[in-house]
Order: sequence, then C-alpha cells, then structure tokens
Amino acid sequence: MTSIVKFTALCGAQTEDPLSYLLEIDDFLILLDCGWNDQFDTKLLEPLRKVADKIDAVLISHPDVYHLGALPYAFSKLGLKAPVYGTIPVFKMGQMFLYDVFQSRHCNEDFTLFNLDDVDSAFENWRQLKFSQHLALEGKGVGIVITPYAAGHQIGGTVWKITKESDEIVYAVDYNHKKERHLNGTILETLTRPTLLITDAFNAFNQQNTRKLRDNELLEDIVRVLRSGNSVLLPTDTAGRVLELVLILEQHWAQHWNLGTYSVALLTHVSSNTIEFAKSQLEWMGDTIMQAFDSQRENPFALKNVKLCHNMLEFNILPKPVVVLASPATLGYGYARDLFIEMTSNPGNLILFTDRGLPNSMARYLLNNPTPEMVNVKIGKRVPLEGEELIQYERTQRELKEKQEEQKRREAEEEERRRKKRALAEKKALLERGKVEGEEEDVEMDEAGVEDGELVEDELKEEDKNPFVNNRFDMTPMQFTQERLGFPIFPFVEKHLEWDEYGEKDELYMKMAEAASEGGDEENKQDQGSKQGPINNDTKAIEEDLKKPSKCIVNTVNVKIKAPVKYIDFEGRSDGRSIKTIITHIKPRKLILIHGTPEAISHLQQHCEKSLKNDCKAILSPKLGETVDLTNDISIYKIKLKDTLLESLEYVNSGAIGEYELAYVDGILTNTFGAVPSLDLVPSKVVKGHNAVYVGDIKLSDFKDVLTKNGFHVQFNRGVLTANGCVALRREEVNGAFRVCIDGVVSEDYYRVRKLLYDQYIIL
Repeated sequence: MTSIVKFTALCGAQTEDPLSYLLEIDDFLILLDCGWNDQFDTKLLEPLRKVADKIDAVLISHPDVYHLGALPYAFSKLGLKAPVYGTIPVFKMGQMFLYDVFQSRHCNEDFTLFNLDDVDSAFENWRQLKFSQHLALEGKGVGIVITPYAAGHQIGGTVWKITKESDEIVYAVDYNHKKERHLNGTILETLTRPTLLITDAFNAFNQQNTRKLRDNELLEDIVRVLRSGNSVLLPTDTAGRVLELVLILEQHWAQHWNLGTYSVALLTHVSSNTIEFAKSQLEWMGDTIMQAFDSQRENPFALKNVKLCHNMLEFNILPKPVVVLASPATLGYGYARDLFIEMTSNPGNLILFTDRGLPNSMARYLLNNPTPEMVNVKIGKRVPLEGEELIQYERTQRELKEKQEEQKRREAEEEERRRKKRALAEKKALLERGKVEGEEEDVEMDEAGVEDGELVEDELKEEDKNPFVNNRFDMTPMQFTQERLGFPIFPFVEKHLEWDEYGEKDELYMKMAEAASEGGDEENKQDQGSKQGPINNDTKAIEEDLKKPSKCIVNTVNVKIKAPVKYIDFEGRSDGRSIKTIITHIKPRKLILIHGTPEAISHLQQHCEKSLKNDCKAILSPKLGETVDLTNDISIYKIKLKDTLLESLEYVNSGAIGEYELAYVDGILTNTFGAVPSLDLVPSKVVKGHNAVYVGDIKLSDFKDVLTKNGFHVQFNRGVLTANGCVALRREEVNGAFRVCIDGVVSEDYYRVRKLLYDQYIIL
C-alpha cells in the first residue's frame, strides 16, 4: 500500500453485534456503518464516542438499524458532524426504519435516546449517490474516491470501493449473490484483486435450499394454517427484507383467486410511506421488475391484496384469519411483540420467522429453544393523562411556556437596549465632531436603571433617522452630504422578486393554486378512503401522537407458548459455500474478517488460508477495539513526468492486465528538495536501449491448450510440458518470481513453440 492504512473494529468484531468500523487512510477517518442493536445499549457506542468528533466521512451499506441505527444518537449526543454517504434507497428507507423504531419505542416506554428531530438532523448531512458513481472527496480526503456497487440483500444495499492512488479497499458485508424477486445479486465478484477486502463471516456455517424450495415451503405453511381457520404472524423488518415477503404474498394471492377470503396485512407505523417509496424506486430493483414495468407499465408494489395498516385499530377490522407482517423481526418491541403475545396462546396459529435476529433477542431465544413453555415479556403501553395528572402536566407546561416567553422578552429588551445604546453613541459622536448642525440634544439618564454608566434608551426623532419624513425635500446639497446620502435622491424601495425553477413567483397565482390543491386533496382523500380504508400520512400521524400528553405503563407478564415456531431463511444473504467461492475468486491481497461468531470467523479464516495460500499476504480477524496496521513498505514512489517524456512513449495495450496501457521509460530523475521528483527525457546521445521485458504470467496447463489448438502433440509429466517430443517447457522460481524455461532441439517446432510462448506475454 502506498498510504498509511489502519483498521479498528468499534463494534461487531468476533461477535454478531451491529456493525461499526473505523478505517484510517493517512489522516482521513472513515466510519464504515453506524449500527445499533434493538436494545439500544449505549455501552456498544462507547468506542465510537471516543472518535466521533474526529471522523471525516461515514459510509452506510444498508438501511436497517444494524447498519445506521446509531446515526441520530451519534449526531445529537456524541459530536459526530461528518457527511454521510449512501445510495438514495438507503437514505429513504433508513428514515422509515428510524421513524418506526422511535414510534414503536415511544408507545411502549419513555424513549429519550433520540427523537424525530434528531433523525431529521442526522439525515440532513446525507450525500445521496447512485450505483457505480465515482465521488472524489475534498478537503482532507483529496485523492480518495468512493464508489458504491450493488450488494443485494436490501434495496440500495451497497458494497463500497474506496480508492486512493494504487490502493483499492473493498468493504462488503451482508451481500447476496443470488437474484431475488425484487433485487438483482451483488457484483462483488467483479471487484477482483483489491488491496484489501473487509467482509463478514455471519453466514459462514449457513446452508440454504434453493429459492424455489424456500418459496414453496413458506407459502404451503401459510395456506395450510389459513385453511385450518387460524392466523400466521411473520415478524419482519420495517423497510428492507419485508419488500421481498410482500411481493411473494401479493403475487401468490393474485395467482390464486380462491385465497381472496384470507386477509394479508402489513402492520408498521410507516407502512404507507414504505410502499410509496418502493413504488418510486423500481430502477434500483431487479431486471424482471424493470422489464415488466417498461413493457406493460405494471408496478409490482401497486398492492391489491396486501392491506396497509398503521395501528391495531386498522388491523382489528380486517376479517380473520389473516397473514400479518409486523415489525420488528426481533420481537423486542412494537406491533410484532404485541401480536406475538396475542397469537401465541392459540396452538393453531403459526409464528413464522424469516430472520434469526441478533443474539439476546426474543426471536433468537425462541429459535434456539423451539418449545419453551413460558417466557417473560415486558409490556409497555402509553395511555393518555387523565384527572390530576393531566392538570399537573398542563400546569407544568404552562409554567414552562411562561418562563420561555419571559426569557424571550428579557432577551428582546436587552437587545433593544444595546441597539439604542449604539445609536445614541453614534449620535453623540457625530454631535461632538460637529457634523450635525443645531444644538446638542440632552441625553437623559434613568437613575433607577443605570448600571456602570450605561446609557438609558432615548428614542431618536423620526426626522433624524429619515430625511424624507414630513416632506423634507428642501434640504441643501450640504445637508445631504452631512446626512451621508451622497447626492439628493427621492425615497425609493426596490421590490425584490422571488424566483424558482419555473420563473418569477406570482403571489396571486400561488394563492389560487393552493386553494385549488386543498380542494383536490379533500376529494382524493375521500376517494382513497372509499377504496383502501383509513390510510393516513405516516409522519404527520406520528407527530400528532407525540403532542398528546400521555404516560407509559410497563408490566411484566408470563406468556405461555402454545403456537408452533418455525424458521425459513429469507434473510437474503449468501450462504457459507458461496461466501468461500466468492472470496477465493476475488483473490484479495489482504483480507479482514469481521461480524460473526468466533467459530464462524475461525472456520472461514482456515478455509481462506488454504484457498488463498499464494494470493493473500495476510488474513486478519481483529478483536473489539483492536487496531490493525495494514501499511506495507514497497518500492512505489511519486514522480512527475515531463510533457516531452510523455510524448515520446510508445504504449502497448495490455488486455490481460485490465484497462492499463504499458510503456518502457528511459529518463533522467531530477530531485529537488521539498518537491516531488521529476522524470525528464534522456538525450538521444545517451540512450543505450534495454533488454526486453516480459509482462504477464501464464500457467503451463493453460499453455498446453494453446499448443493443442495449434496442432502439437503435448504431454504433461511431473511439471514438464513436452511438445512433439522435442521441445520441453518447465516453470522455475528465481528470486521469488516465476519464469518459464524452454529447452529443445533447434528446429522449426522449437521456433513455433517459442513464438506461441512470446504471444502470451506483453513485450516491452
């Protein structure tokens, strides 16, 4: 590496905790993800607290809480001020995740770690990018280029490529190489031979069935339970993997009309906004969806069979039995936990998990213990204040408002005193210098209010402030000059016009348009209400609920588990076998393994040590808080090439080495103290030429196929390749580098074989 590169695991090292890592390139600090768990444990953020104010950029890979959940807290409490980079869907769906988290927590407890204003403030620092968009950083990050690539797993999910000079760092976590209904697979396997690959071992032991088998198993279990007259609960996330499940159920219900008697519901606080965003982000989804939309103008998320619910009242009016997708997937809070408590007492219902959840979550506990008789669950419920509590709350709010108004009044009075004091001081200075004709006005002092010789307020005469008051147009040029007006002019106030992208704003037209839109909105609301029932604006409903005075009551209940619990893998991550294959194909020069159990990381590390024995210099798995120095001392230096030298070079296209063109350089190095050395053209009298340089590398097994295609009879025995029995080739290692040696009888076959061998290299 040509730069000083260090990596520190702030969270998610040797564990399955949320992801948060610090990458240091020279003196530029990059935060890779900023996740939090569903318990919102502030202890996990202690390592981040120490470096938050020093971070220069934040890269977010996925929109869920495990990748960006700590952003509002970091910006509001930890001093994080860096710009955040991510794709457009991660920006929009990330807000949906955090809005839903806050509202769910607020309904169940007194949640004070962050609020909706903190969420909005954090996302104001967001820089939205598109896939494959190269963004060159500025300031301290000059020379660093970041590029997002598709990762799969969730809409907008990103594999980050960070480039500086000859260094390429790839950060790839929670990726999926398989194509799904609404997403294409990752393109990670195309980012070969990076300087450093940072990836996770979360699914190192995971084995998956084919997508068809998993889809059939999911739908068969759901239909079987519904036909028995019972309901199914699918705990899922807010705006990530839920889109795949919604699409599966929507398409299956559309293809089987006899299932119309059974309800399908999506129950989150922001379900409407989530689906609306999904409708407008088809270009970020799979090829199948794009082709269907281009050819038939069909939007798969124009849902006809899945009902969108925002609270329990809307859900309870749906006919039963029902399939309900509720957030969150961990059952730690929210509607999913409430429905779990309600539905698990019926042995005919089914609790169907599609995500394992994080350690210490209710979901992971149920999956590790599939037949527990009873679990203890804390139930929080927010109720409106009544009676004496409401009176006390209103009294407190009234007193607080009065204090705030009093404080504002005092600040306004103080500001007015300062303004008048400055005006009087300027007036007095003018009077002392004799620049104003007439007698000096008396400056009264308020004995009761004078402190430290401070001047009390004394209003200036209006005609002294404005010479045009009372038709004072009889002033002489000297009086205009004394008033600092320069030249006699008439009073005129220029009206500043407001413009937007459509031209000058017309206030009258704007008022008419607003009145017309309000009438149209009322009609649209009535039409939507008649078709889809009570669907409201999610964020406005949240804000209205927050304004109501309420309190939270928390109780612990014992829940008897009678309903069966099942897990079907719809996490959307590559399985262990695929992870190993992809890493082996990429062949990184250095590898860092993160986010997984110690057993999973050790297993993947052992596999990579065998498969990447000759390609990877170091395979590391840092512990929590451990800093790994990835800097190497190599013979790469910065020099400037003179224009005369560049014009004299003859480039050779190197298709085998990628997009580069190669040339051999003869030059004179000029080194100036404190500056970058420059390389200039060698005078023609001094040029002596050079030996041929062979660029590239071949395997004898590949060259065997070349000889066979050209009509040679070849044999491969004990590492020696023989052609027509008279020419032998073998591969030798000299000073750590491999070369191919050719021996044989001088003949036509020898020269033909040598020519074919030369053709496999780029000769300079």
